[in-house]
Amino acid sequence: MSQPPAPPQAAPAAGTAAPAPVALTYRFVADADAASRVARALARGSARSRRMQIVYGLLALVAVVSYALDPGFGVVMTVYAVLVFLGLPLVIRARATRVLRRTLAPGTEVWSGFGPTAFATRGPLGASEYAYGALRSVRRVDGAVLVRMRDSTMLWGFPQELFPDHELARLEALVAAQHGGRA
Repeated sequence: MSQPPAPPQAAPAAGTAAPAPVALTYRFVADADAASRVARALARGSARSRRMQIVYGLLALVAVVSYALDPGFGVVMTVYAVLVFLGLPLVIRARATRVLRRTLAPGTEVWSGFGPTAFATRGPLGASEYAYGALRSVRRVDGAVLVRMRDSTMLWGFPQELFPDHELARLEALVAAQHGGRA
């Protein structure tokens, strides 16, 4: 078994001591299915997000109103709404798969670690550290863990193997406590 790469280093704020880096303790070697599994989870997680539910609701409303005003145009809008509803997750999955095939190619080592205030990941494209206080949501979807940061619309997907059950339960509990009971 190889040794974990050096943990990511964060620059300390002026006048403060640097926080201890998060030790990378969990190793995952990507298999042939890892990229498509995480991409599938990202597509499902994105399609089920509150933001996408609003988009789908607005499309349905436009289709109904269009049909009430002009049945011919209403049919066109209904077909458009169905195509968006079915097509958008497929587009998200295709784009995610293309990107994830580079980062989770078979045989690629990816590491994770969990500290008192943050978790860290390291893969072939670099290392990142995520403060627990900045997490908006953490959830398990189809063999992957999806993470959304508080000030971002981006949804991050990781192989579930990087998040042992006890660490994932701790993250979910931290997020639920920060957001009034919902992770």
